[in-house]
Amino acid sequence: DVHTLRNIHKGTSTTDSAGYYTIVDLPSISGLIVSAWPPYTQTTYLNQFFDNKETRDAATRISTELGDETEVDFQLANAPTNSIKGRITDGTTAGTPGLANVVVEVYSSILDIQKSVVTDANGNYTLTALKTGTDYVLSVYDDRFQTEFFYCATEDNVTDKTLATKLTPIDQSLDNIDIVIRLTNTITGNVKNDNGKVLGGIWVQAEVVNDSFNKRSALTDEFGNYTLTGLDNFYHYVEILPTAYPYQAYSLSTTRALSSP
Repeated sequence: DVHTLRNIHKGTSTTDSAGYYTIVDLPSISGLIVSAWPPYTQTTYLNQFFDNKETRDAATRISTELGDETEVDFQLANAPTNSIKGRITDGTTAGTPGLANVVVEVYSSILDIQKSVVTDANGNYTLTALKTGTDYVLSVYDDRFQTEFFYCATEDNVTDKTLATKLTPIDQSLDNIDIVIRLTNTITGNVKNDNGKVLGGIWVQAEVVNDSFNKRSALTDEFGNYTLTGLDNFYHYVEILPTAYPYQAYSLSTTRALSSP
């Protein structure tokens, strides 16, 4: 693959049976980053950036301003045998059965590596061929709650990435890295107009006091009911965000300053 410094994709190719490749129709610019990526499903070799670099930032840049570049070669290293194993459950049936077809992701910011795998029929997963690192963060995203859940050694899960347990994969497999998708912190309620008519399709938001980036929202149903899930253990402003009605925060306040978190 070829990308610019701004990570804009400019070209790609696959190797032939002898390992050779050619990427054509590239713009005449400098600062190009070239990388080689084995097939997504294979665990034999590691990806690599030119020349013999492990990360994008360390890659030697390529320029095509003076014409074609040749001998941009790669020698891929064998993948390590480090792995992480675990199980994803929903916490409602004592772990049986697990959640199938859930995408489990692990990311290392130091190594700038992200890998993912899908759980099997029993909710089990195995992430293999992981480079040695000490800051891997494991997570799953659940569409039902529109929430990302992170592994935490002392909790079923956490929804704040900064609270996630950092993992160090090992050669013999780091086992029992389980996530229970369970949301215990919720706020529920009902929205009506002045005449007592229930209002469906109204956005309700809960925002952590003193943290405007930590918020959850939900739409009221046809009966005016809403459920805000995935809330951290903090005080929240609860407010409606309609376009046809005046602003209101709990409890019946017209400003946040007068509201009751």
